[in-house]
Amino acid sequence: MATVFEGPWVRNQQGAFAAPPGSRALIDLSPLPAQGSRGLFVSDANLGFDYKIVTDPAAEVWAALTAGADPDGLAGAKPLVPTTKGNLELFLGALARRERFRWGSDPHTNRLRDVLRSNFAGLWERGHERVARKYLDDCCRKYGHGEWREFVPQKLLAHVPGRLPRETTITENFTRTDSANQIGNLLTWTQVGGLYGTASNRGYKSSGAANQQLVRADSDLSSDDHYAQIACYYPGAGTYHGPCARCPSSATETFYTVVTASDDAIGYTLKLVAGVQTNLGTAAAGTRSDGNVAHVEADGSTVTGTYNGSTIWTGTDTAITGNVRCGVNQFATSGAGTFDDFEAADLGGGGGGNRRRRAIITGGV
Repeated sequence: MATVFEGPWVRNQQGAFAAPPGSRALIDLSPLPAQGSRGLFVSDANLGFDYKIVTDPAAEVWAALTAGADPDGLAGAKPLVPTTKGNLELFLGALARRERFRWGSDPHTNRLRDVLRSNFAGLWERGHERVARKYLDDCCRKYGHGEWREFVPQKLLAHVPGRLPRETTITENFTRTDSANQIGNLLTWTQVGGLYGTASNRGYKSSGAANQQLVRADSDLSSDDHYAQIACYYPGAGTYHGPCARCPSSATETFYTVVTASDDAIGYTLKLVAGVQTNLGTAAAGTRSDGNVAHVEADGSTVTGTYNGSTIWTGTDTAITGNVRCGVNQFATSGAGTFDDFEAADLGGGGGGNRRRRAIITGGV
């Protein structure tokens, strides 16, 4: 019979944090300074002395991500953020709990408010003032709270003139002259990891280490609730690539991504925080075909990876918030897979407000 355990992640051969052998990851609860230190895993066998049995995982995790959360992510995981439909969602393999979030009534509102204020300050203080004001508009719409000042830190209130209308979609067709070190036609791109180029009007990673490396589209969306997608082309084994969501504007490899390969019919939903990789979820993704679309979506604390329209993995992660850029990530060991038709856009808002609370409790593991 499957049992849920709490304990540390383990390093795999690539140096990424993964579930212990013989188990499946359910959720990462690690504080940001101690990545890989705490997670929940399900296994048919005992995982050892470092792991304790969790008898009510949904209740324990819900408490850790609401009343017990740390807005800074230093002493514990960050708070659970509602989706654009206004729901707090907890996935532990499957949907374990869902409740309507009500701004001002839910007990962890202040913790969530502190996260949103920090997100706004991060955008404003990096000089992205118009984007920060669009982010305010998104918060007002999402939480049904018309007073934008609620989402601005006190120290910045005197400098902010108000919010601006949100909604953004960005696209890239990579139609340009072939180059081993230049990429993009419609957007400006920054190569954060390896070197990216263009061949036959598609992008590709032309050189760099055999690990996850980012090329970022330097166009801001209005919200950290957004998606990114690319069309994938696979010339041979060992090429993994996919879109990235919630990238920062700094030279830091922090993002959510879904990657697929030509040779193993597996999809991987990954998280990188300052270059440290955690394998959040793995599932069969079906047969690869050139031109199939890989899609990653971050909606509140719900992260979803899909391939060719079929969901690979949906789960809960609270680590990355506030970042409003997207990009492409490629892990190339032997092949040089290419990608095309990049698109990223904000998700719809306006789901908050003081609607009647409803909850769904399911098995979840």
